[in-house]
Amino acid sequence: MSEAIKVLVVEDEPAMRKVITAFFEDFFALEKVKFEIKVYADAMEGLFELNNNGQHYQIIVLDVMLPKISGDEIFNSLLHTNPEVVQRVLFSTASPEIVFDRFNDIELQVLQKPFSFPLFCDKVRKILHN
Repeated sequence: MSEAIKVLVVEDEPAMRKVITAFFEDFFALEKVKFEIKVYADAMEGLFELNNNGQHYQIIVLDVMLPKISGDEIFNSLLHTNPEVVQRVLFSTASPEIVFDRFNDIELQVLQKPFSFPLFCDKVRKILHN
């Protein structure tokens, strides 16, 4: 038996949390792979989890526009505290230029809201096969 893929999602909007969770359920059902997902509405809780257990997640979805601390600030923190996980990050944002402008020297995976299931699958596959 293979180990489950671990996913962490930091997203404050309830509707987007539901969409992202459903997309992961559908994606991993198609791939016939087990997965575990932790979803945080609170960015500070998500940052705490990443600082303590980030290395255990194969996919990390960060909304950019979050209260308290933004997804790009979480990413910047990871660059300094847990740099081996930054290539596992998938940004979810209506304004991708925020992360592209801030991290223009890093290859990023970004989903522009609203996004389709096929595009979501493409980005997830890129992260898993990186």
